[in-house]
Amino acid sequence: MTARILNAEEFAQLRKVDSPTVANVIELFDIRSYVAGYTNLTLKAIYPKLPPAVGYAVTATFRAAYPAEKGDSYGGLPQLIADSMATPEPRMVVFQDLDDPSQAATYGEVMVTTFKAFGFVGLITSGGARDLEQVDRLQFPCWLPRLSSRTAIAAFRKSMFLST
Repeated sequence: MTARILNAEEFAQLRKVDSPTVANVIELFDIRSYVAGYTNLTLKAIYPKLPPAVGYAVTATFRAAYPAEKGDSYGGLPQLIADSMATPEPRMVVFQDLDDPSQAATYGEVMVTTFKAFGFVGLITSGGARDLEQVDRLQFPCWLPRLSSRTAIAAFRKSMFLST
């Protein structure tokens, strides 16, 4: 079955509906278990006053606790952006932080600025964040379980971004 691309009006309608209602409607199609697809209770909106964000997920993993396998870790960010061009807009970036516990912020102001420039409308991560005030000014919705006080630059030099 080929997935249908939603039009702008359909996305506008989805932005008017809360997540529990969308989940309830998905259940009506009986396409998966009723308990599949939910996040855990740690995920929260960092900027709750922003309107809902809806988009196609572009997924990647992040790891800061181990050195990158090769080259500069920021090399993975351009590849993630390049890979995302095959996904229609609007896009949501979804990062899984593979470190447990998290070692550094998964994103900050520079990354959010980059994501906005390439058609992303929000970010979801199991990791942490930095530059909260700067990202708030960018009006970019983000959901995550924790904040990070660690400077991410050193961690990014040692980290890996992998498109999934």
